[in-house]
Amino acid sequence: MRVLCFFLSLILIPVTLFLALLSLLGLSAAYISPAVFAFPAFINLFLPILLIINFVLLIYWIVRKSRWAFVPVISILLHFNYILSVFQFNVRPDSSDEKNIRIATYNVGSFRSWEKKDTQLEIAQYIHDQHTDIACFQEYKSIPGLPEEKLSELMGLPYHAISYLGQYGYASYGAAIFSRYPVIAYQKIDIPSETNDAMWADLKIGNDTVRVFNCHLQTTNFSRNQKPLRQQLQDRDFNPKIIFSIYSGLKQSFRQRAAQAEIVRQQIDQSPYPVIVCGDFNDPPLSYTYHTIKGKLIDSFRESGQGYGYTFRGIRKILRIDFILYSPSFKGSQYQSPLKFWSDHKPVFTDLSL
Repeated sequence: MRVLCFFLSLILIPVTLFLALLSLLGLSAAYISPAVFAFPAFINLFLPILLIINFVLLIYWIVRKSRWAFVPVISILLHFNYILSVFQFNVRPDSSDEKNIRIATYNVGSFRSWEKKDTQLEIAQYIHDQHTDIACFQEYKSIPGLPEEKLSELMGLPYHAISYLGQYGYASYGAAIFSRYPVIAYQKIDIPSETNDAMWADLKIGNDTVRVFNCHLQTTNFSRNQKPLRQQLQDRDFNPKIIFSIYSGLKQSFRQRAAQAEIVRQQIDQSPYPVIVCGDFNDPPLSYTYHTIKGKLIDSFRESGQGYGYTFRGIRKILRIDFILYSPSFKGSQYQSPLKFWSDHKPVFTDLSL
C-alpha cells in the first residue's frame, strides 16, 4: 500500500504543478487581448473546474502531510479575486428609506424556451411583478402580434428604445431598452458583427440624466459546442480535427468580443452622464472583455450579490456572463438572478440609488 501511495504521489506532483500553472495562465486572460494570445481566454472558460481540481489536490496533499500542498494553496489564493466574482456573502442592507431604481438585464433568447415555447407573456408579466423600472433585453424579438408598444404596456414601462439588427421572416430582432423614465436620446453602437449588437439610451430620471448601455457581444455558441465536445470526450474514436475546429471557432469569437468590448469602452468613456451597463457579454468575470468594459465601474454582483452566482443555464451552470455594471455615483442595495426557464440565460436584477 505504501508503494502504491508513493507512486501515486510521484504522478500527482507534475499534475499538481501543471494544473496550478494552467489555472494561473487563466488569470492573465483579463489583461492579454485574445487578438495577441487567445489561449488564456480558452483556459479562463474552464477556470471553475481547474480551481475545483486544485482544491481536491490540496486536500490530498494535506492528508499526505506533504509540502506539495503549498502549490494548490498559492494557486487558490491568487484566484481569490476571481472567487469573489463567483461567490459573494454580502448582507443585504435595509434600503427602505432610499429611492431605488430596479434594473433588469435578460437575454430572452428570442422569447423561446428550450422547450420551444413562446415566452413573451411570461417574461412581461414577471418584469411587471418585480416592479422593474428599466429592462434591457438581448436577443429581443418583435412580432406583429406582440410589438414593442404592447410589450411596454404589459410590463408597465411606457418608454422604449429599440436597435434592430434586421428582419427575418415576420419578426424583427435586436436589442431593446424599456423604461419607466422618458428616453430623451438613443443610438446604436456600431460593432463588427452581423448577429450581435450594442446600444445606449439616455433616460431622464427626475433632475438627472443617466446613460444606459445594452450589449450583446459575440456569441460563443456554448450550447452548440458542448454537445460535440462531450461526444468527443466520450467517444473511443477520438477525432482531433473536431476539437481543433471547436477551438478555432472559440478563438475567433474571443477576438471578435475583444474588439467589440474596446468599442463599447470608448462609448462609455465618452458619456457625459453616469452610466449603467447591462448585457450578455458572453465572457466570464476574468475575461479581457469584462475587464475592458468594467474599468472602474462597479459590478452589481460583487457589490450586492449573495451566494453562488451564475447566469447561463448551460455548461453545468458554471458561467456568469450576464452583468449589470454602474458608475460609482450609484449605490447598489440588492442583486437577484432567479432561476427561470424562459431562456437559456437567467434574468439579473439589481436595485440602485443615485
